[in-house]
Amino acid sequence: MENLFKNHSEGAKTRPQSHIIGEQAVEILRSLLPKQWVVRQFAPDYGIDLDVELFSSDKGHALGEHVFVQVKGVKGVRSKTVAVYGRMNVECSNETTGEEFEAEVVQHQLDTKLITTIEEMGSAVVVLLAVVDVESRKAYLVCLNDYIEKILIPENSEYDEQGHVTINIPVENVLCEGKGIEIIEWYGKRAKLYAFFNKVNYQQSELGYCVGDKVKMARHFARILARLDVWSAGGQWGALRIYQDELQYFYDHGLTKIAAGLLSDDRKNGKDIEACEWDATFCGEGVSLKEVHTVQGIHFLWQQLNTLAHVFEDVAKEWFLPTGLMQTMKKC
Repeated sequence: MENLFKNHSEGAKTRPQSHIIGEQAVEILRSLLPKQWVVRQFAPDYGIDLDVELFSSDKGHALGEHVFVQVKGVKGVRSKTVAVYGRMNVECSNETTGEEFEAEVVQHQLDTKLITTIEEMGSAVVVLLAVVDVESRKAYLVCLNDYIEKILIPENSEYDEQGHVTINIPVENVLCEGKGIEIIEWYGKRAKLYAFFNKVNYQQSELGYCVGDKVKMARHFARILARLDVWSAGGQWGALRIYQDELQYFYDHGLTKIAAGLLSDDRKNGKDIEACEWDATFCGEGVSLKEVHTVQGIHFLWQQLNTLAHVFEDVAKEWFLPTGLMQTMKKC
């Protein structure tokens, strides 16, 4: 006998479990971020799910800081211990030192097409991978731009010839209730750091060509640098606090701390700092010892400021990555 009351839904389209977990992951990530921040979701998305705009935690001021996020939801996370090796600066060589470390990580596979897209974007616009465990309501974060530069390409420059890439995320990079926000805040400063590096490099070059009043030009440059919000990253990168203090001292006194120290020593040694000396490198002929130290100090300060870009590329980009350098820094 024919059953008139068939279950017609059996032939209908179904909603995949992966879609449900994916939406849960986005909602969990939203709940873990400060309420002052704005989260914008892309639809359709082509590898980037969210634009997270950061605001100050105290008064909710707009900071002009953004990070992009690729969200991957999973049901249950298991960590794994992997071997990582000490090495020299990967920008100069991919050779390892042979020193072996262990790193506890969460692993996730990504489509190679997503990785190549992010590589084409470069480093200035940060894309974070957030693997969200919908059971524990924890998110594990890693910067894909830096991962590509510092790990993926040095270890496997032909990665784009395979279908998927396994990403190792340090278990310490966890975003959960009240923890991990500082990771996103650090990456939110990326564009400001690059703008600072570019500005300092330009200023150093102009100071080198200046044949007029270098103190006046340098104090003008110091005012320009002081207006940049990059100094707010000093909490994460202590070197910025040091040079912020150096620039303030120079602006207040018209000479750097090093120059002040040299002049003090010269006075103690009975030297006439107003007497004419000669330094073809910085000052030309017929200038006083005081002028020599002052101008040399300016050039040295801007040289040191310019060195911050090299330290960032060599060291700071490996923060929060599963590398031998990071394991060494954790022990310090």
